Amino acid sequence: MFDLRELITGSVNKSKKILKKSIAKKITITSIVGATLVLGTAYADSSDDHLSNVYHVYVDDELIGTVADEDEVQQYINEWAEEEQGKEGVELH
Repeated sequence: MFDLRELITGSVNKSKKILKKSIAKKITITSIVGATLVLGTAYADSSDDHLSNVYHVYVDDELIGTVADEDEVQQYINEWAEEEQGKEGVELH
């Protein structure tokens, strides 16, 4: 016949192996996801020298270029406003 003790022991051992494999898979996946989050995340501080503001310049809803200097942009706006203010019927606020 069959030995009930061997049957139970074999079944328990098989369950332990499956459980160990399942735990190992979960640990591996968690480690990979954790490493990806830690290593793949970039942090940028506003005081970082490599970061700068860029102003996109559009004419008639078409991008014609970029300007990195805020003073240039402000100077152009002021000059444009002065020219437009001098035109009849134009009032700028």
